Amino acid sequence: RLSGMVDHVSTATPGDVVFIIREKRHETFTRKGHDLAVEMKITLGEAICGFERQIVHLDGRRINVTGPIAVSVSMAPPDGNDMNMHIH
Repeated sequence: RLSGMVDHVSTATPGDVVFIIREKRHETFTRKGHDLAVEMKITLGEAICGFERQIVHLDGRRINVTGPIAVSVSMAPPDGNDMNMHIH
């Protein structure tokens, strides 16, 4: 909304400009706030050992996405104490 931005008639009070935007779904990207997001499924082996994939951005650029991804696993041993294991 742009308040007071339309003043086409010089003897009238300026009006408002209101924009209504409807987004179309995209097969690859979704919006997370102001950012674009991509969901990419990887195997456990790729998460641990690494991977390389390529995605095509909206403007046609090819972007390389590589891993490994840091994984944090929490396990509770029988005695009830927490034990954390980190895989990098």
